[in-house]
Amino acid sequence: MELSKNQKITLALMALRPNAQWSLLGDDYSGVNWIDTNQTQPTWEEVEAEIANPTPRPEPTIADKLASVGLSIEELKAALGGN
Repeated sequence: MELSKNQKITLALMALRPNAQWSLLGDDYSGVNWIDTNQTQPTWEEVEAEIANPTPRPEPTIADKLASVGLSIEELKAALGGN
């Protein structure tokens, strides 16, 4: 399934400036509202390059997956009756 332009820009921004604060309105780079004061906004050229050749992302670990739903490994073990 093909990603939308909004999704491509979003993934590129996330790869280029991890943990930065921004928002995107619509499907165009001009809709980026850069909020982060600690990181500079990437240029359209940087975003375009990232879209064309995405940075490989490592497969999330089990701990990462649990954290995404607000759990730790210890909490899962306790819920399953483990030690």
